[in-house]
Amino acid sequence: MQCWTFGLERENYVITEQPNLSIQTHIWLKAGGHDHLRITRMIRTLFLCHQPELARAFQRAVVEIGTQHGVVSETPVQFWRDAI
Repeated sequence: MQCWTFGLERENYVITEQPNLSIQTHIWLKAGGHDHLRITRMIRTLFLCHQPELARAFQRAVVEIGTQHGVVSETPVQFWRDAI
């Protein structure tokens, strides 16, 4: 899984933010945008492709990082939570 696109890095089932993560360069941290839908699809696809641990790790990371470091509204966060 290519987490670097979202300013994240992965070590096995632990996904954390990269040092360069910023709302200016990572659109998914902003309100709205197509990346929110893309993230929902990624979580769901990982789960359906028999990667439930990775799906849950990615889900936890985007919910936590998106709400702490960005201005992601509750609607996409709820979609991410409901994806699996």
